[in-house]
Amino acid sequence: MSRATAFIALLAFGAALWTGWETRNQARAAAEQLDLERRPILILTGQPAFLLQETTHNIPPPSRVLFLEPDSSRLVLFDSKIPMMNKEGLLYELPPLFARFTLTNGGRVPVVRVRVPVTVFFYPNPHDVSNAQQEQTAIDIPLLVPGGTFDFAVANASTLNVRYEFSRKASLTRIDTEKADEMTLFADDGVANSEHQIINGYARREWERPK
Repeated sequence: MSRATAFIALLAFGAALWTGWETRNQARAAAEQLDLERRPILILTGQPAFLLQETTHNIPPPSRVLFLEPDSSRLVLFDSKIPMMNKEGLLYELPPLFARFTLTNGGRVPVVRVRVPVTVFFYPNPHDVSNAQQEQTAIDIPLLVPGGTFDFAVANASTLNVRYEFSRKASLTRIDTEKADEMTLFADDGVANSEHQIINGYARREWERPK
């Protein structure tokens, strides 16, 4: 084989390697772009002055409320016209709603089993914010379609002063991959402002359940 033939063969081999590398690179970039387009985007927005917003704009209260109580903080469905019942079976008036929140799926694919952890701080001594009883709870959402929203409110159902913080990481399962994943929760200033406020204890009125 002459030097010219060998050189041409070497050039052809190099061109084939370059073409293969470029093809793999383009395929990887396309896969990453597709994954980015399908990646869930969870956005949490808040309105700390809920009662003012409700009064001004005649907004009905959310039907889901995260009631904050020691050892039993939970998200419940409720009717604002029906009194709640405590552990002893006594009825009591609903505590005032402190803030309204909306969780939105800003992505292009549905997500299921969404969980947003929430840390709750109870203050036995209202004058000592350095001594807090810390507990964990969560907002659980079965399904969020693309552009779908989940509305809920927060209320202090405890006699203690309380504060809360939403985790900036949410767990979920993507429909396209069917795999559990952890995603960043993007929260607006309304959420951050509400997390810095302490909700006063709720002095509820209780009465015997009607016979």
